[in-house]
Amino acid sequence: CIMFANAQRGWLGTITPPDVMYETSDGGRTWTRVANLPADAPVACCGLHVVDSNTVYVAGSNRPENPVRMMKTVD
Repeated sequence: CIMFANAQRGWLGTITPPDVMYETSDGGRTWTRVANLPADAPVACCGLHVVDSNTVYVAGSNRPENPVRMMKTVD
């Protein structure tokens, strides 16, 4: 999934571990892997909800072999 807070700032979630999330600050021309996720972060990202340019909620996979987890960032 992919969500943008504005025309420049956005996030991309994947279902391919270990690269669960990417971010952009140039409207999607380039993407950077989000590093330093918490140890108990979802192993896949199946849903994003962007509140603003700093606040993002992430929903993990609902695959039976993976625990369902969520994350929130405010930075």
